Amino acid sequence: MPEIANVVSGNTITSAWGNQIRDRTIQRYASVAARTAAHPSPTEGELSYLQDLNVVEYYNGSAWIPIAAAPAVMLGGASEAVFDSSLSASFENGATVTFVKPAGWATYEILAWGSVMFQEALSPGGGSARIQIGSDNGTTFAIQTGDNQPLDHECSIRHHRTGLSTDMAITAQYSGSSVAKQHSQVNYIATRLT
Repeated sequence: MPEIANVVSGNTITSAWGNQIRDRTIQRYASVAARTAAHPSPTEGELSYLQDLNVVEYYNGSAWIPIAAAPAVMLGGASEAVFDSSLSASFENGATVTFVKPAGWATYEILAWGSVMFQEALSPGGGSARIQIGSDNGTTFAIQTGDNQPLDHECSIRHHRTGLSTDMAITAQYSGSSVAKQHSQVNYIATRLT
């Protein structure tokens, strides 16, 4: 689109000038069919708002492309501080957060990280922790205790999944023997792929 000349007092505004203004604003249309009927030959860079879809689109020279309203990256997390002295070899759920896929995201990936804090009992033991994304278990990380001191031990955890397309629960999980769980936390970065 060429530059629009300045309007000078006393000049008549031409239809060509008015059309240039129109082409630089967001035009509203009831639907794609209404837009096509009213404006069959768009110019690259034009914008339109489709009322039936509640979406703004731009014309790239060959097609109308939606302008994504959803952000490309989202962050979140959760923590819980529940003392649990009855740990077993089976994994139990700790802090959990659910990532809700925004409208406009087809696929995405999640990088999750966190930690589980264990407190050693007065006998040697150990604890294990991992992050579960959906039903996929991440790598298990373990700590071993053995000094018979009631000390805190932190186990860092992480997990990554890609190509996701639905809402996902992200959960810190833990298990142990002769230790108590004091606290767990989980954080994530979700990145839109398509």
